[in-house]
Amino acid sequence: MIQLDPQAKFFEVDTEKDQIMAHVRIGLHNSALWARDDYFSSTYRHATPLTLWRTFFNQDGFYRETDDGILVTLKPFRTPHTKIGSTESTPKRTF
Repeated sequence: MIQLDPQAKFFEVDTEKDQIMAHVRIGLHNSALWARDDYFSSTYRHATPLTLWRTFFNQDGFYRETDDGILVTLKPFRTPHTKIGSTESTPKRTF
């Protein structure tokens, strides 16, 4: 067995940031599952959060701040299948 140097410096590992990021990832994962269950049709019942993120949540667009608020403009989806899926999920829930 190799001898350890008693004079060697030991470094403390700070895992607080790792724990915070793990909680953020779990929260994002759960929110994607909640959106899938509450907003999307049965077509997307088995979609993974990554698939939802790449297909719907990562939509191109831009925003502009005004004195009255923030104006968000999203570009239309590129594929007809995605357009149909987004319009099916929109009227499912009202506030």
